[in-house]
Amino acid sequence: NQHSSGVVTIASGNAGIYVLLGAVTIQDDAGYVYCRGYIERTPSGGSAETLFRADSRYFSSSTGVFTENTVPLHWMGQLNVGDEIRCYAQASGASSTPTIQNGSGATHFSGFKIA
Repeated sequence: NQHSSGVVTIASGNAGIYVLLGAVTIQDDAGYVYCRGYIERTPSGGSAETLFRADSRYFSSSTGVFTENTVPLHWMGQLNVGDEIRCYAQASGASSTPTIQNGSGATHFSGFKIA
């Protein structure tokens, strides 16, 4: 149930090469909406580093019209025991603060070990 916490920790004996996939979705009422999706790693005892970042923008020409913006994420590389991995979004827009859809099932994160 590691997805509920938003963080996956590489357990003992599971270091290796991983493929990580995800998508983050934001919603806003109107205007320009900017969204950045991230896959981030924090090594055991270290500082957070961005493994992958994707930028996207959605424009609604009609004020008050519901808009949605999804940013796909992907990364492949070495992960070590104790690495904490997370997928998250940052957003800004012309209207009030956009909603980052973390709890509604619109933020997806998965991965698997290949070697």
